[in-house]
Amino acid sequence: MSSPPVCPNCGVRSRRPDARFCQNCGYPLNAAAVAVGAGAARSRHGKPWLWLGGALLVVLMLVGVFLFGPGRKLLPCCQPPQKQPVSVIPSSPALTSEATAAAESATPTPPPPTPTPLPTRTSAPPPTPQATDTPVPPSTSTPIPPTDTPVPTRPPASPIIAELAFIPLSIQHIANSNTQEGYRNPPVGQVTLGGVPFDLGHGESVVTQANPLPDHPTTVTIPAGIANPQTVYLLLTGGDLFVSFDGKKLGEVNLVFDNGETYAVPLIAGENIREWKHFQSNVVSHISSPLVTEVWRGGNNYDSGDAVFDMLRIDVPPSLRNRTLLRIDVLDQTQQTVGQMDPAINLNGVTVAALIMREQPTPTALPTPTAVPPTPTPLPPPTPTPCAIQPQGRFGAIWRQYQSMLGCAINDEVETGGATQRFQYGRMIWRENINWHYVLHDDGTWENYRDEYQEGMQEPGYQAPPGLVTPVRGFGIVWRKYQGGPDSPRVGWGVEKEYWAPFRVQDFEKGLIIELEGTIYVLGDNGARWLTP
Repeated sequence: MSSPPVCPNCGVRSRRPDARFCQNCGYPLNAAAVAVGAGAARSRHGKPWLWLGGALLVVLMLVGVFLFGPGRKLLPCCQPPQKQPVSVIPSSPALTSEATAAAESATPTPPPPTPTPLPTRTSAPPPTPQATDTPVPPSTSTPIPPTDTPVPTRPPASPIIAELAFIPLSIQHIANSNTQEGYRNPPVGQVTLGGVPFDLGHGESVVTQANPLPDHPTTVTIPAGIANPQTVYLLLTGGDLFVSFDGKKLGEVNLVFDNGETYAVPLIAGENIREWKHFQSNVVSHISSPLVTEVWRGGNNYDSGDAVFDMLRIDVPPSLRNRTLLRIDVLDQTQQTVGQMDPAINLNGVTVAALIMREQPTPTALPTPTAVPPTPTPLPPPTPTPCAIQPQGRFGAIWRQYQSMLGCAINDEVETGGATQRFQYGRMIWRENINWHYVLHDDGTWENYRDEYQEGMQEPGYQAPPGLVTPVRGFGIVWRKYQGGPDSPRVGWGVEKEYWAPFRVQDFEKGLIIELEGTIYVLGDNGARWLTP
């Protein structure tokens, strides 16, 4: 009887010599297994390694499930290689079923490990960028002020404003004469005449051609180059302006602009230009244009008569006030208009009034007042600009009372005389020393006109209503020509005939003071009002 075979797989000896399967592990037994029983016995020493390998395989499976389970993705470089399909050769169905049944009956198969459940995957938020090693510069933005403090807004651009400025023009570089040669103590330097500043230098002036001055020019050019001109002021008089030239054109003033246009103002004797040296009867000493103002009167170095400075105002046309005034030309045209060199034109000063554009300053915010505001320091009263001539006596006292109405005196108080006549609604006065008429209306306004009467003129012969008088001679011309005459007289008819009366008078920048028959008349504001203090 043969001995039971030893299982070459697990080394256990079977209980039966004819056993075909190992009762311990189910491995099939055959003759070769029995023959090598000794070798099979040695294989028992390999069983612990088998269990260790199985445990290691389980651990690797668990790790693989965790790492490579559903929902986990690896980078392409870390993906495991794809398994190649392996062909399995099936064994005999009978052998497989017997071996499986023997193994299940001999050694229980441990249950498969329960895999650890993975947490449910949710959509992860995008990764937050991590700060790099590059240092971040500090923020330069202005911190947002607290909610209760309003954010200051940028102030709007300052508006552009226009201011009227007087620009005196010097004529020293073109002068060929000097006022101090003929005038006695004339104004010189930086002076204001008729409310307009002039630069008279040392008395330099320009005199055009005349019979005694045949080499003098007939054209005088004053460069300007002034933008936005509004008004031009010229100190102009005539020389050797005899009565035979009265009403004749002596020349003109041309304002030349950058667009090629020229604005011309004719110079008419007795209208806007007169003799500088008064008041012989053989010269034109009167003037009628309201654009001419006598701004200074004094003595002359040739006789006992007076000498004057007249200011001609030229208003620039509105269409040219936004242009640039290039130059001012004074033209002596007497050879063409009256056929001789006389009279001359005297230019003593030039000033242009222009608009100057500038940015209006933004007002500075006032500091927050303290609980007790400081007591403001009172400002000193403004110092009035002194006048060169100070009226004296009774006229001086009245002038100080009505200085704003009269302006500065332009000559000293003088004694003269003339005619006067009362009317229904006013009074007329003729002033002999300058051959001038003043009309005083009962409404408080006044007017003045040159005397246009010439000896030998025939009177129109208007018949006045009973008890009233028709004015004649110079008063008659002013009444008919400027006061409406018999149709709509502003002063009415005369209530008495004109008569001679002596009086005292002093001229000012904006009017005059007359003392007539013991009554003082103040005529001021350039015709706006008169009164008797």
